[in-house]
Amino acid sequence: MRESSMPGRILVVDDDARVADVLTALLQIAGYEVEVATTLAAARSALPRADLMILDLVLPDGSALDFCRQVRATPELARLPIIVLSGHGTPSDRTRGLEAGADDYVAKPFDGEELLQRVHTLLHTRRIEAELRERTRQLSALRHLTTILVNTVEVSEVAQRVANAVPEVFGADSGILGGVLCALDEAQRELTFFGMTDIPILREATAHLDQPARLFQARCDPPENLLGQVARDGLAREAVHLADFISPPASPTAAEQIERHLGMRGGVAMPVRAQGKRTGVFLFLSTRPPTALEPAERELMRDFVDTIGIALENVRLYAEAAHLMITDSLTGVANRRRFDQVLEEEISRARRLDYPVGLLLIDIDRFKEYNDRHGHQAGDRILQAVAQALRTSVRRTDLIARYGGEEFTAILPGTPVAGLRAVGEKLRQAVRAVRLNDLPEIAGVTVSIGGAAGTPPDLSADALVRAADMAQYLAKRAGGDRVHVVDTSPRP
Repeated sequence: MRESSMPGRILVVDDDARVADVLTALLQIAGYEVEVATTLAAARSALPRADLMILDLVLPDGSALDFCRQVRATPELARLPIIVLSGHGTPSDRTRGLEAGADDYVAKPFDGEELLQRVHTLLHTRRIEAELRERTRQLSALRHLTTILVNTVEVSEVAQRVANAVPEVFGADSGILGGVLCALDEAQRELTFFGMTDIPILREATAHLDQPARLFQARCDPPENLLGQVARDGLAREAVHLADFISPPASPTAAEQIERHLGMRGGVAMPVRAQGKRTGVFLFLSTRPPTALEPAERELMRDFVDTIGIALENVRLYAEAAHLMITDSLTGVANRRRFDQVLEEEISRARRLDYPVGLLLIDIDRFKEYNDRHGHQAGDRILQAVAQALRTSVRRTDLIARYGGEEFTAILPGTPVAGLRAVGEKLRQAVRAVRLNDLPEIAGVTVSIGGAAGTPPDLSADALVRAADMAQYLAKRAGGDRVHVVDTSPRP
């Protein structure tokens, strides 16, 4: 919590005009704002504006001690510092005042310097307590965010949850509007948009961009802007103007319009790290200039981006583990488990959308001979080379998988039997072109390909696999190095 530029606002509740004037002059000279109430009724309406109340023990319209108890029983006023002022100064008055909830007791006539010291001490204590409560709330929000992120395994979801947590973690009165998370592509040395705090004012502001925010890219080597510098050097950067962070990919005009829309007066960009490696940059957008940020706020920013790094690393490890579960360790293509899963999914989708599904079974001819003649390591090299040739010869929507041993499969969504033979021939030629530079004696590897395609409503995984297997058997029996396809669709 930031301290106000003024020491605070004091509510003086006293029906004696001379005392009220003395207190007002004393407090104003010390830099305090002062509001005077001569009755308890007037004091009630002024309390929400006060940082501290000096309350006379004797007032014309009720009991000051009862009023003190009422203030303490009001949740939003329970922590308001109260100094009771009394003309009696007896021990019993002091005891009753403190028991009613006052923080301090001063007898009339009072010493001005002593009273000011007590006011200063109570206000300072109140601010320290408020800062501790706010820090506790921030840390609680950060822990809550960490708990959520640990259980989130989708990268895009992690990015959005992180960006959306900014207002909750920093608080509504912090001036931190929200943030933008950019991911770092080390290979391309490029930053790309990853997630942005989803609040109305930010959504409206990004409408000023020349293109959608999701298409934002910035070079890091050499850096085009401050975001690129942070990604390259790993050092936090700050600036007053948004254009310093996002231009030239986003025009300075667009940046200025966004800045005005948000009431933005500065930003801080910090590197996001995972296991010591830079993985992105987080840009905090603020309605205050960076010079107004306090050390505690900067520390919270660092804690926040550290949380992002941990979350992204967890997602990466989960993705690696998930990938290993569905990937053939030798060839890098999908394994049998993934094949079975995808075939069922594609057939289910085909039934809903009414399109054909094609399947190819691909068996390496005379593979046992290669193993016997050149050894199993050479056989492994052939499997890897064939897998690579197959994978680079199909569409991104198709799936190449290792079915078992020297046999591969290709799932071809939307491919009818008429197009299946052409795909099969393309794959057969791709395999024939395989060459192993360190094993020149192995050349002209061939495959026998059996294909089947079907359409709803009678399409099934078992029927498709059986038909493709039979087609492959016919290709093998005909001498290999050929493609044979069948249509499993029901005849009209």
